[in-house]
Amino acid sequence: MRRYGLLALIFVVLRCSAGEPAVRCWLQPALEKAERNQKPSESAAPLQLQAARNEYESFQLVLSAREKLPADVALDFADPLQSAGARIRAENVQVRLARYVSFLEPADPARKYDRLRAPGALPVKGEAEDEPAPNRARPGGRAAGSGAADRNWVRRETLDLLENETGFTYDPGTGVKRGHIGRALTGEGNTVLWITLYVPAGAEPGDYEGRIHIGVPLGGTGSASAGGGQARQTLVYGLKVRSFVLPKFASFPLTADPPRGGARYSLSFADQDFFSHRATLRHLGVDPELSFDKDDGPALEWSAFDRRASYVIGELGMRGFQVPYAYAVGGHGDVARNLRPGLKEGEYVGMLKFGGYLGVPYFPNDPQFARYHDPKRGGPDGMDETFQRRFRNYLAAFARHTKETGWFDAFYVNVFDEPLQRSYGQLRSLARLAKQADADYKVTAMGALPHPALVGYFQAWNGYYRPGQRDMNVDLLRERQDFGERVRSGNPWYDWMINRSPVWVRAYLWWAWVERLDGLGSYTIADWRQLKLDGENNPAADGNFTPEDSWKTMVYPPPKGADQYRSSVRWEMTREGLEDYEWFLLLRDALLRSGMGAARARDEVSRLLQQVIRPDWSRVDDPRLMERIRSQIAAQIEASRKP
Repeated sequence: MRRYGLLALIFVVLRCSAGEPAVRCWLQPALEKAERNQKPSESAAPLQLQAARNEYESFQLVLSAREKLPADVALDFADPLQSAGARIRAENVQVRLARYVSFLEPADPARKYDRLRAPGALPVKGEAEDEPAPNRARPGGRAAGSGAADRNWVRRETLDLLENETGFTYDPGTGVKRGHIGRALTGEGNTVLWITLYVPAGAEPGDYEGRIHIGVPLGGTGSASAGGGQARQTLVYGLKVRSFVLPKFASFPLTADPPRGGARYSLSFADQDFFSHRATLRHLGVDPELSFDKDDGPALEWSAFDRRASYVIGELGMRGFQVPYAYAVGGHGDVARNLRPGLKEGEYVGMLKFGGYLGVPYFPNDPQFARYHDPKRGGPDGMDETFQRRFRNYLAAFARHTKETGWFDAFYVNVFDEPLQRSYGQLRSLARLAKQADADYKVTAMGALPHPALVGYFQAWNGYYRPGQRDMNVDLLRERQDFGERVRSGNPWYDWMINRSPVWVRAYLWWAWVERLDGLGSYTIADWRQLKLDGENNPAADGNFTPEDSWKTMVYPPPKGADQYRSSVRWEMTREGLEDYEWFLLLRDALLRSGMGAARARDEVSRLLQQVIRPDWSRVDDPRLMERIRSQIAAQIEASRKP
């Protein structure tokens, strides 16, 4: 029989008194999402998991009922045990009900990952669609229309929404975590539970056996034995705990903001969710109070900022934040595009704190130039002396304070958002001011890859690094990397779309290693600002939720009355990819200790990963291959540590 490398399934059959199968239950790897009408393989070996210490590992528990059962299903998760007696307490097991989500995708395979749409009033069907079916027209919907317009979209579904755990309790005396799945089995398609096991940093390395006890009421609605007793069956899985320990804090910065708009959620929940997923907040969340005296000297109130920074940076270990107030131009183009009604002429909404003039640089051919440029204020770079003094003085004060507290290196000066090349002169001026404030600042701009006009001014690049990116000069990018400048990729919607496979999403961090990226950034993990989520008609209540731009949504809104947003399979796979990245670093360090040079050590790790990461940036979508590579990496790390 094949073992874990093949990520096989195991199933057991729970039988009612008549001898007919009442419920089939099996365990399935996280990399192979269970489909609604999937059947188990009857010849597969038990599920085998592997994880480092201080790592999360997920899998699926699938239940398929022959008919509707009269009650919920009871579950017991026993402490995973070693033969020598070591155990991992089952309180480290998280149990979440998984839901299928419908969406519309382009019928043209070449456009499959261009854009997704919500199905609107279309219900989630009780059975899976093995082949795409043409979308039905629906009046008033964005996918509605006539003729060819409707045939351009097909309806699909995928397992993605993960409910928060409810109703499970751990009994340390028995070593069992006990609860119910949270819904009755209907007999209409599979019910899936997403199981996540955390391996504590202090766990003993070695082979463990975990057991899941499932109690199903005997007899469905049509059974002669309805109302009496339970059938109790046990599923067994193996867990190999590796000897190495992942660091407490993430080595690779993936920065994003928590969800925007829509349903409310607890900030403390978001903090812990980001920490457990090895992600970092893009904004610290609390800015120091700022004002200026008559000589343009900054007055700053640090108390609230310091409390927040002490927790988020000091205790959670996050880094990669934007320096507050230094985001000079924030809206895709140049200052002219960002002016808002009600502002004084020449003032940009994001820089009113500085009170000076930050306007449109001298663009004589700009049709909006005459409207927004004030030749009496500022120079060709669109800044007057007041703005320059206050911007520089504030950044100097921020650097002094964060160097004293040890937080300075957790911040970037991000001065612009998606600038046009005609605005590069203004970016150079902003970069000069930042470096005059403190030469150690790392200056960058969202959406800017290395460009000759900016080389020497930026110390980090935060562009959109993806296939077909028109402004990407790969040779120049590699040159700047060789000079030690950091390169991050922004808004990876292409790789996070809901119709991507678990392997694809997880391998995004493998691709980041191969491409020598130093971080990833997204403006948010969810954007709910255009959703109507109040009241009983919350579209996320039953899992039938995908916003128009579903690439923006890594998590789902909380149910009515709750304050915790809900995860997705893609968010879980992102964490597993970030944990894989820690494995890559450990292997690289092992190769360095063996005497291999730094460049060759990185390339040796990349060589392994390139079995999955293709030159065209696509993925070899093979869960078994991914797990074989992980096993090989783990074995090399452990071998390097033997005396």
